[in-house]
Amino acid sequence: MTNDRLKTSSEIARNLIVSFALIIGGIWGVSKFIIFTKPSIISSHRCQHVKQNDGRTLVRLYVEMLNKGTATKTFKPDEILLVEINDLNPSKEEVEERKDGLVDFSSNNISGKEGIFKKLEFAKRKLTVPITPESKLAWDFNFIIPKNVKAISIYSYVFNEKLNKLVGKFHSSIYHLE
Repeated sequence: MTNDRLKTSSEIARNLIVSFALIIGGIWGVSKFIIFTKPSIISSHRCQHVKQNDGRTLVRLYVEMLNKGTATKTFKPDEILLVEINDLNPSKEEVEERKDGLVDFSSNNISGKEGIFKKLEFAKRKLTVPITPESKLAWDFNFIIPKNVKAISIYSYVFNEKLNKLVGKFHSSIYHLE
């Protein structure tokens, strides 16, 4: 009887351990491959500029998005990449003269001279290609910047036109033209 009882107890213990291991493995698999699988997009800007004979500046901007996440980022049909170029130091005359051309970013916690910049350029691109994990997509833009602009701020972000809202985070950088 003792051998049968010991054999039955060991089978029960083994079955409990195997069941527990299967449950833990299942939880780990679901959390690793289903729950915590998501894209993580990191944006960056690269700029080059050339002064033109008429005093204006040609700015070539490269916007890159890198997916550091574990899932593919697929863009919705209404999502676009927006790029804004702003003059960091508009004159007081320009501020008074062009109230309609000013952008007040102070509500978005973007610091700057009085929170107001003069918008110079604006561009958008349709996002149609998904970004797989550890891969990158890049877009290039050309902008003509007026004379006497010494520094620009660059903002790029994904925007949903249908919902009229920002999707995810935006990326900003400052570029000096001198």
